[in-house]
Amino acid sequence: MAVAALRYTSASTTILRSRLENNQNTLSSTDYWHIITLWGSEIICRNFDAAIIHGGKLAQLMVYQAEQKCLDLTYLRYVIYNDVQLCTMLMERSFFDYARWVPEQFELLRASAENLMESEGDGATSLLDLSIEGDFLINTFRERRAHHKEFLWWQDRSFEGMNPFLHGWLGICQHICHGNLIRHALDCMDEVPVSSGESVGFLLAQAYLSLAALYVSRSVGGQLIIGNTDIYDCRRIILDKLYTALYLAVSHESKADYVKYGNARLWAAYVGAQATHTMPDMAKHYQFFAYEFARARQSCRISTWNHLSRVLDGFLNTFLLWLGFDVNVRRRAAWSWTAIQAATENGFITIFELLLTYGTDINEQSAVERGGTALQTGAEQGHIDTVELLLNRGVNVNASPAKQ
Repeated sequence: MAVAALRYTSASTTILRSRLENNQNTLSSTDYWHIITLWGSEIICRNFDAAIIHGGKLAQLMVYQAEQKCLDLTYLRYVIYNDVQLCTMLMERSFFDYARWVPEQFELLRASAENLMESEGDGATSLLDLSIEGDFLINTFRERRAHHKEFLWWQDRSFEGMNPFLHGWLGICQHICHGNLIRHALDCMDEVPVSSGESVGFLLAQAYLSLAALYVSRSVGGQLIIGNTDIYDCRRIILDKLYTALYLAVSHESKADYVKYGNARLWAAYVGAQATHTMPDMAKHYQFFAYEFARARQSCRISTWNHLSRVLDGFLNTFLLWLGFDVNVRRRAAWSWTAIQAATENGFITIFELLLTYGTDINEQSAVERGGTALQTGAEQGHIDTVELLLNRGVNVNASPAKQ
């Protein structure tokens, strides 16, 4: 693929230059396929220097065609998909204006699609934590919660019968959101060195909340997984930026910020700790996130998991459980685990505690040969914390493995 990308770079750039210099208003389907496929291959192969140049030319062409009222929205969608992947992989701002220009191109689609959304107007989407400030973040969190709910509702039904307008808008809106979150986080970080007083705490809170929201949002329909490989793996660079923003916030926080943004730090540290828990190469980040999570939990005087989960529900991730999804549903795969069995197998103690809070069946058997309960899995793996929690909940210690 890398060889193919290099082979066609010159030809594709020539096509773009010719279109721009001659002010041709339209591209053929073959031209679009050639240019977009090449650009996608450059991004996948991490040929970022070429991809950035290519992306700038494409953005220029798209804007010109919009001005001439001959822009093909189907191809624009393909372009912004690749653009957002590139921006996230590099954590750089886009050539496109995701705040105004891109939404304006899809305004008719938005109006049609939002009338089809079951989650729109749901009062639960407005129950945000008070530490989320500013119109941009407030609107973004509300929209993401509503769209995550809608996406998961249809995913649970294998997207059968889903209106194509709604399907298209959910994807496009996610790209717009990610582009805006990256821009907002970077803008806030850039303003910190020239700011002072209360504005520093505000800017850093905006940055780490944007980055945590970006990470969580990409986990809901925002990844391309092929052969258990994330093709556009952006996790580490997002988490590294989150680490930097949160570290600066902790270093510069005043007493007022410490209280005002306590819940925000708690959630951001929670997202970071959960994400880096299984990444050995990010051990330093995990230690920092875990420490800040514990510190924020203590400063907020949170002594029970019920209290903690209510705080986390004011943001994004635990909201998915609050919506009423069945915590005991089995994974549609060979292992056929429930969520608590998977958490026990991997030693994810925080997720394990959360599932207990939401009433998971602690005695559920794994539907595989010699499959056992969460207690048996925890004992086999040596996860003493999960075993202790299960015993305190009255788990059946004499349950036999499932027979096939």
